[in-house]
Amino acid sequence: MIKEDQSWATVTDLACERAIVEMLAAATPDFGFYTEEEVVTPRERRAYTWLIDPIDGTHNFHYGLPCFAVQVALEHQGCVIAGAIALPAEGITVRAALGAGCWANGDRVRVSSRPSEAGLLLLENAWTDIGLRVAHACRSRFNDLRVIGSSCASLAYVAIGRADAVIAPGIKPWDVAAGSLMVQEAGGRVTNLRGGTLDLYAPDCMASNAIAHAPMLEALVCLEPPMRNEASAEMKAGVGL
Repeated sequence: MIKEDQSWATVTDLACERAIVEMLAAATPDFGFYTEEEVVTPRERRAYTWLIDPIDGTHNFHYGLPCFAVQVALEHQGCVIAGAIALPAEGITVRAALGAGCWANGDRVRVSSRPSEAGLLLLENAWTDIGLRVAHACRSRFNDLRVIGSSCASLAYVAIGRADAVIAPGIKPWDVAAGSLMVQEAGGRVTNLRGGTLDLYAPDCMASNAIAHAPMLEALVCLEPPMRNEASAEMKAGVGL
């Protein structure tokens, strides 16, 4: 199925979202839900809100590429307090809780200690105008650049030390909620593209092992026109997109 924004949703996306929402709604009936597909409940933000992406990397999943993720995060009044990302093809589940660290399959994990010149940058939404400009600006600052095709997986890879940074312009709350908490709890840094505080309901994010953050900011500040970080009125209000 091709949605209005031209993104894809498979039968598996819809079934996974339904199963996750029904399970969480039974356990937390007073919580809101902000999900990608809206197959069970409309988007509604409450004091506690679940943010869910049933399959992040649907294109990869469709083509049989083993890089996709399932993301669930819990937001409390604008702050993510817990999150989990499952990487089913790898048998890895990464989880984090505010102030309690980041863990992968029971082992505590930390971000890498590589500088950008020896590091790997992951880029999401690469095939857009802004994504291509970001790639061009940052390519010389890193040893390598890769496009994974799943923001959730990319953030999880930074948190567990496989990659050193990720830039994700044009993301949605369910793309970044759990992963942003994981990177921070693993010792990394998460901001918007201007180096300011990340807003879940604004359209861009970058995260790193902290060491690589300054080189990214130096590269992005030179871009014209400047990067923007503006949340839509709909996202701020918590209504459907």
